[in-house]
Amino acid sequence: MKLLKVLQDRDRFSITEQAVIDYALAHPGEISGLSARQLGERAFTSSAAVIRLCQKLGMGGYTEFRVRFASEVVQDLAAGRTLDKSITNKDTIRSIMDKVACIEADALEETRSGVDPAIIMRTTFLLEHAENIDFYAQDNNIVLAQFASYCFMHAQKYSTVHMTTNIQYLQSLSAPATHVAFIISRTGENRQLIEMARNLRKQKESHHPADVGRGSRRLQVWRMR
Repeated sequence: MKLLKVLQDRDRFSITEQAVIDYALAHPGEISGLSARQLGERAFTSSAAVIRLCQKLGMGGYTEFRVRFASEVVQDLAAGRTLDKSITNKDTIRSIMDKVACIEADALEETRSGVDPAIIMRTTFLLEHAENIDFYAQDNNIVLAQFASYCFMHAQKYSTVHMTTNIQYLQSLSAPATHVAFIISRTGENRQLIEMARNLRKQKESHHPADVGRGSRRLQVWRMR
């Protein structure tokens, strides 16, 4: 996921971390020339707080943060995108349209850059040889599963979407190894879906113990944004 997009998710950061992020987003052109101590001072906090933020973002240190931040800012500016894509009551119809277009473009680019062609080829092979495609999802994601199932059925590939969690859970306990499972989750942290994924993994191990790790049935979690 793009660093700038992560930084805009304020709920995951402390007040101190938010102060550092707010300064960086408000003064993007300065970050490449600031040390961790200088950024901390300008955000009215400490260099230690800046370092903790970098670690929380999964980075090796402030230098990596500074390079990635500056790189993404340059990319956004070159593409004519703004850092702040939040929509407020001060936005005009035109600015709302522009921000929505930027959000969609960013999502497509993030998806494209994060997909390994080798995985696409492997997934295509699994789908081609699958006897059935099962979907596991909850809430609004069931609608996405139904649409995907319709597309597979239209391509003459049998697909199953059960509406209730209980039936999905029972299916995960007995799904044959000839089935491919798609698990759709907004966060990837839904406990019930994770448990279903574990059930499917156990089913795979019981059917093909020698094939564990080679992925005769691949379980894929989609984080919907």
